Amino acid sequence: MGIATNEALGSNTEDLKTIIHRTPPLPTWQDQIWPIMNGEYCVFEKIASKTDFDNKAAFTGAFSKEDQTSTDLDWLWNKLPEEPVANLAQGNFTVSVYLFSCHGIQLCTWDMA
Repeated sequence: MGIATNEALGSNTEDLKTIIHRTPPLPTWQDQIWPIMNGEYCVFEKIASKTDFDNKAAFTGAFSKEDQTSTDLDWLWNKLPEEPVANLAQGNFTVSVYLFSCHGIQLCTWDMA
């Protein structure tokens, strides 16, 4: 199945328009389905750095259960920049972690070129 970067699966018409047309696109190399938490679309916050998490446990806890079991999150933690990513040009990494939130709860996805 082909998907687009701001694809919003299972959404109503207004939610779909919000994600596809009014939400800035993710700066990904590959297309991703927009994350949903408790039935709501998350807000894309930024390209993450270590400064966005209280500690490594908070970082790993921000991933889906699937990512927690299928991804080497220790390796991914070591790939995170130490300093905040100020802009997309600065955040052009081989591996990027995208930080989303929903009602104050963090959710992360990641991408690798």
